[in-house]
Amino acid sequence: MNTLATFFASIIALFSGLVGHTFPPTTIQQPRGEVTQIIEKASSSNVVPINIGTINKNGVIYFQYTNTNNWNHDNDNGLEVDLKFMEAPNSQSKELIHMSGAKGDVYPASNFVYHDQTVYFINKDGGLSKIENSDIAKVSQIKLSLNKEEFLSDFFIRGHLIYYLSGPFCNVYMGTCNNVLKTFNTTSGTSTKLASGIKENTISGFTLNGNKIILSKGSGDGGCAWQTFLTFDLLQNIIISTNKFSWCSDEKESEMELKKKNEFENRIYPKASTIQYLNFTNGKFMHKENPDVINLITPKDGRSSLEPIRVY
Repeated sequence: MNTLATFFASIIALFSGLVGHTFPPTTIQQPRGEVTQIIEKASSSNVVPINIGTINKNGVIYFQYTNTNNWNHDNDNGLEVDLKFMEAPNSQSKELIHMSGAKGDVYPASNFVYHDQTVYFINKDGGLSKIENSDIAKVSQIKLSLNKEEFLSDFFIRGHLIYYLSGPFCNVYMGTCNNVLKTFNTTSGTSTKLASGIKENTISGFTLNGNKIILSKGSGDGGCAWQTFLTFDLLQNIIISTNKFSWCSDEKESEMELKKKNEFENRIYPKASTIQYLNFTNGKFMHKENPDVINLITPKDGRSSLEPIRVY
């Protein structure tokens, strides 16, 4: 196996969207269906549904990130995220929702997850928002238990529970986290604290039996990278193990280290992947991708890019 190639492949996997952007940058064919009217009022001054008139219900939705380079650190960092809809069978895209007004290193929307006909993401205030298939131009909030100045680092949905990490904002390059692990019961509307002092910022998944949750944190610099996995026992409410893997592109030992890391990750469930868009057909989401569609929706402007959506 080519060690250098393996290294770069692992870097891509590590930063493929599990924590969204870590800092602002410097600079198939579907059947036709009935039409629907999407005109909604804004839920906040910086989350703006767009009056797009009538649209065909069959098409794709995707999130587009743009750096406008209009940075005002105290009020607006110039970053924008738009939810867009591209109709089938034509290739005309229209904006459904515009999100902006984030400050500092925060993104107006990040950590996109598709689960059970709903898209979830972390909003600019650090809370959890969702967009449901019943109204793809409306953003609503999930009322988690968050203290003042508390931001979500990540979340994971399992049954009627939302597991989440929250604390002072830390999703920046080499950021230091001091998170609390909690669960939110979507049936009762209550939150439960499981552990505090968590340095990890990502929820990777669970063990096969579901009794343990796997948290992680990773980074890289100067041709080297590392990733730490913390295993928390949900029955005993204790940390039972920490596994750290580190590797460099010019070290012979990297191949074995990456093999160990991959073996560990293969024991994490459910198997998560990332996609670039969601099909929207007859009022339902589907996530089968077509490279030709990705080519159509990929922004040509270098300031913009597609936001990955995590699926599990």
